[in-house]
Amino acid sequence: MSIPFFKPDYGAEEQKRVTEALSSLGDPAAEAKSMLSKTYGEAIFLTASATAAFELLFATLGLERGGEVVMPSFTYPSCANAILRAGLKPVFAEIDARTKTLDLNKLSAVLNANTRAVVPMHYGAASVDMDALKARVGGALLIEDAALSFGARYRGTPLGAVGDMGVLSFHRTKNISADEGGLLVFSEKHRELAKKARTLYDNGTDRAAFLRGEVSAYTWRAAGVNVAMGRLNAALLCAQLGRSADILHRHRQIYLRYLENLSGAAKNRGFELPVIPDDNENNFELFYILLESETARDKVQAHLKEKGIGSAFHYMALHASAMGHSLGYAPGDLPVTESVCGRLLRLPLFAGMTIEQCDLVSQAVKEALCRI
Repeated sequence: MSIPFFKPDYGAEEQKRVTEALSSLGDPAAEAKSMLSKTYGEAIFLTASATAAFELLFATLGLERGGEVVMPSFTYPSCANAILRAGLKPVFAEIDARTKTLDLNKLSAVLNANTRAVVPMHYGAASVDMDALKARVGGALLIEDAALSFGARYRGTPLGAVGDMGVLSFHRTKNISADEGGLLVFSEKHRELAKKARTLYDNGTDRAAFLRGEVSAYTWRAAGVNVAMGRLNAALLCAQLGRSADILHRHRQIYLRYLENLSGAAKNRGFELPVIPDDNENNFELFYILLESETARDKVQAHLKEKGIGSAFHYMALHASAMGHSLGYAPGDLPVTESVCGRLLRLPLFAGMTIEQCDLVSQAVKEALCRI
């Protein structure tokens, strides 16, 4: 038996789209943007990665150097790297053990007059109470790290489009994949910032105005960047977006089967299953178990590996890393984050996964727990 941790759901439609792109047929980036604009509005930018989207965003914002940006330590380094490169300071905040999102009750300890932005990371479909967060941040920008959240919603609004700006990922491990890619979303009230982003996105030129026929030639206007999504990635994304309802439906079937298989064991053996707040609509992006200890997590993963089953930790606490230490943090500063990082194990979940495979993984988890 061999069950991978994840496998992108690429098939005939993806092959067709990529072949067309190789033949220079059509404009897949424009088509993908048009498809996404129906959900996220017109002020959006397809990027080479979610990392590139964060880089473009902070270059556009031009926040005063030395300002602070509050974010969880429980996330990937992309956002923190972009913050540092913009001359800003990442300030790590504690998470809620239940939802794995920012803990509102502990947020006031890290907010101050120098806070320029707050970046909640949505753990799949689980988000902090965004309305309550908006009320807390004052004049600071609310930037959503929705890298894991395509297809998820908060009170009916797509995650990534609730705050001032949002970033999503189309990496190959995500439910909807361009192999690599990202999306930067600006809310309607920030259309002027989106215009600035357009110039930077076009390598600092007024190319967009040229394409609209407003100028006879495009010229260099600002220190821009080259972060646009490539043709082949956009072609893959078009195919995936066209099949997104089916892909998310198949994710849902596996996710619900895990819940059915493991709910009893979770109660009896003292581990936790994913929690999606009532205000959120699930996109079934990921499934994890939170074991009682790091030792238990490691033993379960080792047993799965013996069975040929892929699994993965998720984030390693940023504040407890070498870079975190250089920023003045140390292990023990955010105990909930460290505990979650040490005990969380993600199980296989992908569109091509069968119910039979899900049952085998579930049984292997139960076997491992019986050995602990």
